[in-house]
Amino acid sequence: MVVTKMKSISKILTALVFFFVFFNANAQYASRHIIAPSPWQYWSYANEITISTQAEGIVTAVIKKSDGGAIATVTLTAAMPIVYRFSGPPMLTPKIAIGTVYNNRGLIVEASAQVSISVRNIASDAVGTAADQYGDWIKGNSAMLSYGNEGLGKSFLLGYYRSDYSGIQAGAPVYLPLAIEDNTQLYLNGLPLITLNAGQNYTFQASMGSILTADKNIVVNAGAYIDTPLVCAEGTVMQVLPTQNLGKKYIVVRGSAAAGTNTNHPEQSTIIASEPGTTVLLTHNNVNGSIINTTSHTLANAGDHLTFHHGDAANAYSTTHIVSSKPVIVYSGISNGCEVDTYTVMPYGDCTGAESFTLRKFTDYNNSDLDAYGYIITESPTAPVLINGTDLETLTSTFRTPIGNSGYYMIPFELTDISNPSQYAFTSTAKMSAGIIQRNNSFSMAGMFSYFNKPIATPTNSATGNCDTALLAEAGSAPYQWYLDGVVISGATSRQFTPTVTGYYSLQEPNHAVLLKGLEKYM
Repeated sequence: MVVTKMKSISKILTALVFFFVFFNANAQYASRHIIAPSPWQYWSYANEITISTQAEGIVTAVIKKSDGGAIATVTLTAAMPIVYRFSGPPMLTPKIAIGTVYNNRGLIVEASAQVSISVRNIASDAVGTAADQYGDWIKGNSAMLSYGNEGLGKSFLLGYYRSDYSGIQAGAPVYLPLAIEDNTQLYLNGLPLITLNAGQNYTFQASMGSILTADKNIVVNAGAYIDTPLVCAEGTVMQVLPTQNLGKKYIVVRGSAAAGTNTNHPEQSTIIASEPGTTVLLTHNNVNGSIINTTSHTLANAGDHLTFHHGDAANAYSTTHIVSSKPVIVYSGISNGCEVDTYTVMPYGDCTGAESFTLRKFTDYNNSDLDAYGYIITESPTAPVLINGTDLETLTSTFRTPIGNSGYYMIPFELTDISNPSQYAFTSTAKMSAGIIQRNNSFSMAGMFSYFNKPIATPTNSATGNCDTALLAEAGSAPYQWYLDGVVISGATSRQFTPTVTGYYSLQEPNHAVLLKGLEKYM
C-alpha cells in the first residue's frame, strides 16, 4: 500500500498533503514512471516509447531524461495510445560503459493520469555499420514494460535467463541501477559499491544470484550489450523486480516452436532464491494443458539458482508452472528462432491480474508493422475475454486450455485472428494477464502485462488526508507485519497501523510473500 510519497527526483518536498484513493494495485499503470537505462542509449531513432492509458479524456505525459532535461510533451487517450520515437542517429550514441557514472541516461515520464509505458529497441539489423553487431552502439531488438511504482525498491536479486554467457566481448549481462534521491548508497553482496545522486546511474557486472541493495529506493534494469544464445546476436534489457515484490507462483509460456534443450537455447528461465531453504516445484505442461512431468528442487542458500527449459522444450504455447516455498525471482528468455528477448516474470496468484488493459502493436525501424502472436492467461474457465470489444475465442482457431494443475487457463491467438489492430484493448470480468510476442523479420520483442496483488488494507480516515491516517488490514490475514519502503517496521505487528512518516507501506507474511500493494498517489 502506498501512503502518498511526494518526492521529486531531486528533493523531498517539505510541505506534504495526503490523498488516498483505493483501487487494485497495478504493476504497469502509474502517473509517474522512473526507468533505468538500457545497455545502449535511448536517445536515437532506433528507440521508441509507447504510452497507453485507461483514463477518461485527454492525458498529458511529459517525457524527460533522468536529470530532468525535457524531451517531449505528448497527449493520448484510452482509444489512442501514443508512440514517441526518440531522435538522433544511433551511431552517435555509444553504448553505456561499464564502471561509469552517467547523469542523464535514465527516463522519467510524468502524466496527468495513470499510464502504462513500454520502451522498445527497434534497431534489429537495420542500423549503422558492422560495428553495431558488436554492441558498440545498439544491437538487436527488445521491448521492456515499466513496472511503475512497483519497480521501486531497496533490494534486488541479480540474474539473467541463462547462466552460460557466450558471445562477443564480455557477453555476460550488465546491471544498471538508477538513483531517485541524492546521496544514495549502493551495496553489492553487502559491500559498498558506489554512491549516486538523483538521476544518476552506474553499470556493473556481477555473479548470478548477487544481491544489490541501497539505502534509498532505486530502480534497476538488467540486460546484455549483445547476447548470442544460438546464431543470432541480440541486445537485451528488462526491469528487475525488487525483492519485496517477488512471489511464489509463476507461469512461463514457451514462445518458440524450435526444439532444443542445449545450454544456449533461448527458451529457458533461471529461478533465484531470495531466502535459504527454498524448495521449487516445476510442472511442465504440453500445449493441450496436460502435465508432462513434475520435478522438485531445493535451493539451499539465498542467491542459489536453477535453470530449466520451458514447457515441453519443443512446442510454442507449452508451459511451465512454478511453485516455490519462499519468494523467488524468475528471469526468462523468449525466442523467435534464434532471436531472443528477455523479461522478469511477474508472479501469479493472490488476485494478480487485471480486468482490462491496452497494449500497442509492434513496428520496425522503418515504421512498418511487424507480425506477432500472443496469449491471455485467465483465472476463469468460462469468462469471455474481449479484444477491442469482440470475444477473443470467436476469432481464434484455438480455445482456452488449462495450464496443468495451476488453476489458470490460456487463450492463444495470432494477429491474423484479430485483424492486426494498432492496439489491443483487452477486457474481461475475470482477472487476466497477457503476453504479446513479436516474431519474424529478424525481430523478437516481448511485451508482458499483469498486475500485482490487490490491496488487503484500506485507510481508516481517508477523508481527512492526514499523515496520521491509520491503515487497516483485512481480517484473517494475520500474522501481521508492516513494512516501510520494503523494510520491516519493528513492532508493527497489529492489524491496524498508523504511519508517522511518508513512504510506500506494505503488509507481508513472515516469509515475505507480498499480500499488500499499492495506493496510487494523487497531489
